[in-house]
Amino acid sequence: MERKNSFFKKRHMSILVLLLLVVGIGAGYAALQTTLKINGSTTIGAVTWDVHFENPQKTANSNVDGTITIADGEDGKKDTKATYTTSLAEPGDKFEFTIDVVNKGSIDAKLKSQSLGELTDAENILMNYTVNGVPANNTVLTKKVDASTFGHYTITVTLEYNPNITAEQLPGTAQTIEKEISLVYVQNR
Repeated sequence: MERKNSFFKKRHMSILVLLLLVVGIGAGYAALQTTLKINGSTTIGAVTWDVHFENPQKTANSNVDGTITIADGEDGKKDTKATYTTSLAEPGDKFEFTIDVVNKGSIDAKLKSQSLGELTDAENILMNYTVNGVPANNTVLTKKVDASTFGHYTITVTLEYNPNITAEQLPGTAQTIEKEISLVYVQNR
């Protein structure tokens, strides 16, 4: 009797293995017959971030000298901070310069925040200060299209010793002013 049970056990086991083999082959065949269709095309290329200051120039309206230095911004982004220094000795002295903001990267950028080197209350009595050309926060600076087409604008900074200052307000010494302009751009999403 024991011999008969052994025969049935082997037979059941063989049938079970055969059944699993057929199911596995069927599933594999079905997976290989699946068709993958892709419609359209895409190109994935290098993405670059390159928003920065360039081309600082003293204007013809200046009657005193000064220095303009471009450096990395507080956010670690390259060349997004401009520092300028000048010395104004008497009413009517003026230092004015322009500087370009460019986006030569492959991503549109949005102006997140700006620091324009505002004067202190004491400096405001002696100086007239304007920064023109900076767009409002959240303004988009378009990406580079080719070597000659990219988003850009020009900022004009004017610092003038107030020509209408009274003799009593004069400090008696030249005023050395050092200020910084910083722009923080982020990816436009």
